[in-house]
Amino acid sequence: MKKVLVKTRIIDDLKEKTLLEVIGSFDEEKNILYYQDINVKVCVIIGPKIIIERSNEEYQLSLIFENNMLHKTCYEIFNPKIELELEVNTICLIKKTSSLHTEYVLAMNHETVGEFILDIEWEEQL
Repeated sequence: MKKVLVKTRIIDDLKEKTLLEVIGSFDEEKNILYYQDINVKVCVIIGPKIIIERSNEEYQLSLIFENNMLHKTCYEIFNPKIELELEVNTICLIKKTSSLHTEYVLAMNHETVGEFILDIEWEEQL
């Protein structure tokens, strides 16, 4: 696994930006990016679809991105035990060798929760 510098930027529908820059790792064989977002473990599985798994001791969330596709996914809260079905509607997905860009709408029960833009970039650290 390669040690990488990961930079993320999330913009919500209120145009508020959340920026993160951390050291993570990239498994070239499996095409998976791993990093820590404050107290949340993040795993980005890069394939025909992008799957982002976020988890800590309180919850687990999976988001699936595929160009112009709607995917149902699960947001699991551990205590109290609650499972919420989410819908991820990918408006745009651009994958490059060491970056990805997606614009998506998150919904629950067919009601929009928010619209987001997510950019993730990574570069090898020597």
